Amino acid sequence: MSRHAFFLTVDCGYLPLARGLGQRLAGQWDCDVHVFLEDPRADEANGGSRGRVCVHVNKVAGLRPEGLPVTRNWPAIVYDRIFAPRFLTGYDRLTYLDADIFPLTAAPEALAVPLRHGLGAVQDTASVGFSPHGAGLTRDAWRASIGLRSERYFNSGMLMIDPVLWNQIDFAGALDRFVAAHG
Repeated sequence: MSRHAFFLTVDCGYLPLARGLGQRLAGQWDCDVHVFLEDPRADEANGGSRGRVCVHVNKVAGLRPEGLPVTRNWPAIVYDRIFAPRFLTGYDRLTYLDADIFPLTAAPEALAVPLRHGLGAVQDTASVGFSPHGAGLTRDAWRASIGLRSERYFNSGMLMIDPVLWNQIDFAGALDRFVAAHG
């Protein structure tokens, strides 16, 4: 079995939720959980470890390039999940989760899924609240409703990462090139 950890990136508003989810995940999966608290209001008093949950304070934002597009629904912190694995090099497999994802059970078989290119992700099939299927939207109409212009999409709220392959990528440069090309 590989050495596995979960990680989350949150601001101060989501820190209590992330700590609680972290405790649940650590017990459920018998693994470490790292919470990256990225918020100018936070200081080292917000950090530290409780059991197998470690809170890292303002470690990632300095790696994020300036000028990335942000909106109310897509704040700058969403980019930080890309850079957090640089601080988690002691693991064979990492799973990123948004703080509002609540796994009901452990699924250790997911850790055996090959990640040929260093990444595994999921497509949305349903959601709580607004659902493309419930609203009667076609896939194209749903993508347009959330601002996607490409047919290539996955939900970045859950990512499975091979940190060795992941950390070989210059994400700051790739993001700069992507934004220059696509806005």
